Amino acid sequence: MSIPKFDIVIYQGDDAFQDFIYKADDVEVDISDYVIRMECDNPAFNRLATIADQTTDTGLYTFNFVAADTAETQSRNVGYEVIYYPSGLEGPRNTKHGGVIEIVTEVDNA
Repeated sequence: MSIPKFDIVIYQGDDAFQDFIYKADDVEVDISDYVIRMECDNPAFNRLATIADQTTDTGLYTFNFVAADTAETQSRNVGYEVIYYPSGLEGPRNTKHGGVIEIVTEVDNA
């Protein structure tokens, strides 16, 4: 079975974020106890998700990228998978989705 694909575009040298909402049967799932990790072909892009307050934003989590993450990278397309650890990093891992992070170089037209 293949995992769902979602591609992300980040402009080189810019701050960026990507929100996701975890749902099961179209219902948001409380992920308070989860650890969610993005694992990438380029380890410099690996990161843990910031999980929102689940009392107000059930299922919401965010991957944040700061300008320094992409400012000097030579990578243009970085494959990634999002892994859920419902019991923490020592527990079982579930790959939920993946895709490509496209790093776009901004062109100065001045």
